[in-house]
Amino acid sequence: MAVTAVKRYFSIGFAASLLLLAGCGFAREPQTEPVLMSRAEAWRSVNEPMELVYPRWKILPLPDMPIGSRSSGPYQGCSRDDGMMSAGPPWRVEVKVDDLPSDRYELLLIAESFDEKLIKLGYKLEKVNDDPLSRRARSRSDFTIELNVRHSVSGAQVADLTASSPCLEFSY
Repeated sequence: MAVTAVKRYFSIGFAASLLLLAGCGFAREPQTEPVLMSRAEAWRSVNEPMELVYPRWKILPLPDMPIGSRSSGPYQGCSRDDGMMSAGPPWRVEVKVDDLPSDRYELLLIAESFDEKLIKLGYKLEKVNDDPLSRRARSRSDFTIELNVRHSVSGAQVADLTASSPCLEFSY
């Protein structure tokens, strides 16, 4: 019985370690070299597909860079600092709508925009999850836009829309 308990604790500890490492980004594929691009071009490149698939999207002015190396606002670091926090440079630019209306018809219109508009621009569709409305599209230059539709623990439908860049070095 003692051996079984030790095996169980070892298995739980090993699984927890894997989850911790995956959550910290160690299990991700290695980053390729950052792409050199101006901040204005990166900002435009994440906002334009959002505007195409979500007509209520409002493009805000180009935000200032974060002070220091910590991620801030739409700038997410592509590396980790000593405290295992996201840090840059290089940076990933990301814009997001966390609270899309859960109306299936509106989500269907957004999903159809992926199929009709983004594919025509050369984006390739990728699998996200099992929900038929979920979509991820990737451009030739590795920018992505994702509609993620899922269900919460209570069973409520939750949806968000995110556009992000690959890792970038800014040419300003």
